[in-house]
Amino acid sequence: MEEDNEAPIINVNKTIGFKCLHYSVTESSGEVKVTIKKKKAGSEVNFGVRTKDGSAVAGKEYDAIQESYVMEGKDQEKQISIKIHDNNEWQPDLDFFLEIYNIDTN
Repeated sequence: MEEDNEAPIINVNKTIGFKCLHYSVTESSGEVKVTIKKKKAGSEVNFGVRTKDGSAVAGKEYDAIQESYVMEGKDQEKQISIKIHDNNEWQPDLDFFLEIYNIDTN
């Protein structure tokens, strides 16, 4: 897995965010693990994460997610896994997106 930290940050949130903005995996890896980091310790954070199609299509190239998560006060990171489908056919690089939404701090 390669990580690219050079991309511009869009819609910066002061509470949580992605540890890395771009991930690259092969189909044969079977999954991609994405890390979400909390910027400050102490408060609980509730949030949702969902996938959005790009050139990759949910159900065909990857399994879509739309889940709610909680990071306790002591937690600094949350790792989310997304299944990647391996169809044994050559394809150009495909992409999909993750979105953090409904961020609520307690």
